[in-house]
Amino acid sequence: MTYSITGIADLGTVKSESFNKDANLFKIPMPREDSDEAIVFDLFGPEATLRIEGVFTGTNAQVLTFIASLQGLINGAQDTNVDYLSDTGMPAFSGRVLSVNWSRDEGSISMVSYTIAIMECAA
Repeated sequence: MTYSITGIADLGTVKSESFNKDANLFKIPMPREDSDEAIVFDLFGPEATLRIEGVFTGTNAQVLTFIASLQGLINGAQDTNVDYLSDTGMPAFSGRVLSVNWSRDEGSISMVSYTIAIMECAA
């Protein structure tokens, strides 16, 4: 399988893709009332987030380059979307990178585990 994100041509082995869509409802519970009396407004609109978890393996130099590329996804000037592509049949997902996490086990210089979270938005 081939997985990529704008700026990184090969994400290695993607172990999971999870999608969350939140309505972002504004809730006002009523004092001294049960929950069926709460007032709910749809003021903020929904937001969707894709979370990608994977493992990249290679030489120590390749892993270090991959880590630098991951960290480069968040640079303080994110004014364009990234596109996430996989050949699993899932349509391309476009948005802004919310977070990047990576970790390496002690003594393992040839592998890094990572998580990327992307929030769907207009280009």
